[in-house]
Amino acid sequence: MRHQKYLNKNIADLSGQIAVVTGANSGLGFEVTRQLAYKGATVVMACRSQAKAEVAREKILRELPSAQLEVMAYDQADFRSIDRFVAALKQLHPRIHVLVCNAGIFNPPRKTELLPGLNLTLGTNFVGLYYLMREITPYLDQAGTPTRVIFVSSIAAYHVPGYRFDHVLGDNISTYEQYANSKLAIDRLFHVLAQGMNLFDFQDRKNVSFFLTHPGITATNITHYFPRWLTRLADFVLKVFVHMPEKAALTITRAAGAPYVFNGSYFVPRGLFEISGLPKKRAFPKRMVKGSGQFIYDVGKYLERIDR
Repeated sequence: MRHQKYLNKNIADLSGQIAVVTGANSGLGFEVTRQLAYKGATVVMACRSQAKAEVAREKILRELPSAQLEVMAYDQADFRSIDRFVAALKQLHPRIHVLVCNAGIFNPPRKTELLPGLNLTLGTNFVGLYYLMREITPYLDQAGTPTRVIFVSSIAAYHVPGYRFDHVLGDNISTYEQYANSKLAIDRLFHVLAQGMNLFDFQDRKNVSFFLTHPGITATNITHYFPRWLTRLADFVLKVFVHMPEKAALTITRAAGAPYVFNGSYFVPRGLFEISGLPKKRAFPKRMVKGSGQFIYDVGKYLERIDR
């Protein structure tokens, strides 16, 4: 286990706690799962591919034979899958201590849509996440003891203006902008929930704390939609110049398992331009929350029309 010294010093003993990690079979989600399991948590690996999740589970068990790992089906691009996941989770566990919202995609074909007028990247990375939070937050809150929800954003969110929701729906912008907009939307959702705003789908939350992280730039499989030659080149550059997923994941693991962290905290890498490094806490940029209330309200109204 790399960074064992950091984990032992900064992350609490999580024995007896239930942690859910979406997108847990690869990349950051896999590394967060390893780190939380190392600290004693029972980790629910919520993944779209059951086969890949089982392979990832077996890989962790070879390293950590006593790890408590459960695999559940979860597809953030499918609202019905989210419904089934939440229902099954309620039956399996009376309460959840940690929810890591990591699942997402990057750079699918630009014209691909999740729903008519909703590009796949925004739909999967953000609208699906919003839907999950709408359905799962009452369950997380009802246990009467604290639950942490960790949103995984991206440094890309710094690079786009704070557009209104209707501006970012379509496929008439580049794939990178679609991705960056989806991550800024996550930042806005975090702000609304951490500030306790009672907007549309989200009522009072007494026992849930919300955290935001971004991992910097890391060498994960996020480039798998690229052409093969570009994927190989990008993977080489990432491995040489940025930190590896197990180090990048520490920002998420710190929010999930460190003692003495507080609702609304934002964790990023401490290195130059937040590209890499061990975690640090920083102030949330004010420009990134401008208009967040209206934005999240508009998302709720959009989903209301879909539900009909």
